Amino acid sequence: MKEGISLRGRLTFITSILLVLLCIAFTVSGMYNLNVNVVDPLQLIIRIDMDQVARQTEQGVPEFMLDNLNEIIIEETIGPYSRFSFLFMVVAIVIGTSIMYFLSGLVLKPAQKLATDIACINKDTLSRRITNFKAGDELNSIANSFNGMLDRLQLAFDREQRFSAAAAHELKTPLTVIKTNLDVFDLDETHSKEDVEDILGVVKKQTDRMVMLVNDLMILSTNHACNRNDKVSIDKLLAEIREEMLPDMINKSIKFRMDTVPCNITANAVMIKHAISNLLNNAIKYNVDGGQISVSAYTEENRCIICIVDTGIGIEEDKTKYIFEPFYRVDKSRSRTVGGAGLGLAITKEIIMQHKGTIVHGKNEPQGSKFTVTLPLA
Repeated sequence: MKEGISLRGRLTFITSILLVLLCIAFTVSGMYNLNVNVVDPLQLIIRIDMDQVARQTEQGVPEFMLDNLNEIIIEETIGPYSRFSFLFMVVAIVIGTSIMYFLSGLVLKPAQKLATDIACINKDTLSRRITNFKAGDELNSIANSFNGMLDRLQLAFDREQRFSAAAAHELKTPLTVIKTNLDVFDLDETHSKEDVEDILGVVKKQTDRMVMLVNDLMILSTNHACNRNDKVSIDKLLAEIREEMLPDMINKSIKFRMDTVPCNITANAVMIKHAISNLLNNAIKYNVDGGQISVSAYTEENRCIICIVDTGIGIEEDKTKYIFEPFYRVDKSRSRTVGGAGLGLAITKEIIMQHKGTIVHGKNEPQGSKFTVTLPLA
């Protein structure tokens, strides 16, 4: 059946075919019953009567008379019935097809309305929703599912717009700083060695910032294609990260405690190390001088659970739902002081999710944050 035919046309066509087959079946069945129950018994009765007449008159009945009688019987019984049956079959098919075409139009009218409403929604009217639609459980379910899809799509578009704007801003800021300093440097015709060293320091610092930002963006966008077949020992990985960050903890007089058991997972070793390093780095950066950090790793059923707890500034409850969004910073002024573009937690969550794990934030009493990462065991 051609794709150009509408659903209403297809339903009508299929119904008409079924009607034709049923009418033919009923007609053939009726003709057969007429022959068996009427014509054949009638012919038998006439033949018996003719034989009795022949015995009484002692004269045989000519065969052509019997043939003529049979033709008359068939003509007078089967003939009218056949014509009536054919006429009835044609009328039934025409009327049945017409009724089906009308009823299918009524049945499909809500679906046509739903299709029209959906067709009116595009990228410029993404906030529009299908409302006041009542046409039975199935179509209502489709309409509700479509509205839910639009909600998720709009949320994704909004995040994409915020991400693009924030990325442009983060890239523009260091360039603006570099340009401003170069403009000031260019105003003075004589430059001392200290001036040159200062301007080079600014350029290097802002360039490093842009390189770090671009690297984070690349991790965020290309993480999907990374190999995740490495055998990773979480307890050894945590010990390795602790040694790398020990100087930063010493500088802030942070007390570090680690309690781990052997945990082995299958993952991308570089990506997992990057994710956990982000969490531990945040625990150091946003901690108070003389604070504490507690790291634990243990197994539960078929999962490896990693907990990183600090006594830092913490995160307000109404802001916790945004902390995993790219470029989001709880305290922008403090984030500028300690550095970073607000991509660390977004990258961490993306890496954990790509490894079929979860990450949740909780509050550490009386002060600080607690991040819990769950990963499947190898």
